[in-house]
Amino acid sequence: MRRLNAACEREHSGVALAEGVRTLREAELPGDGLGLGVGQWSPRDHIPEAGRQIVLAALDAERPLDARRHLEDLKVRDDAEAQAVIAELEPRVQAAERA
Repeated sequence: MRRLNAACEREHSGVALAEGVRTLREAELPGDGLGLGVGQWSPRDHIPEAGRQIVLAALDAERPLDARRHLEDLKVRDDAEAQAVIAELEPRVQAAERA
């Protein structure tokens, strides 16, 4: 976690954050991925993939309220890439909220 935090602090586009959260999700540590994301993510400054990975980590950790909050945070961006991520994740977040 220390190394992932350090990498995210040094890299400002969000690529390291997206990869770090994805790696933790794949290692079946979604809660840790969510924690990394919450501490580092800047929706306006980071690539939409970072937000996507954070929302997916929240869903993997069975935390639909956190998933909703982070998806809403991603909505501050109006670029096509962010809109595609939002469209992809909205149904998944809604399904988790109903479950």
